[in-house]
Amino acid sequence: MPELIKKIRELRGLTQEALARELGVTFSTVNGWENGKHKPMPLLLNALIKLGRDIGLDPDIAAGPRSRAQRASVERTDGEDGGEK
Repeated sequence: MPELIKKIRELRGLTQEALARELGVTFSTVNGWENGKHKPMPLLLNALIKLGRDIGLDPDIAAGPRSRAQRASVERTDGEDGGEK
């Protein structure tokens, strides 16, 4: 998970501070995710997966089996309101 979060951030050209602002969290929160100290809450994880998709990153490949279930959850959420938010 930490590697996926860092990869998404770097591919988007963001600093930890910029990603934190974009997600409405603190720098120390993003830093903690990337250092494996804690995991993002499901809602924030969904937002991170969407950011990765926006740049063409396949979360299945980047993060493995656990993310497949999370990705399915994101797709169900997207489908409830017609897609893009």
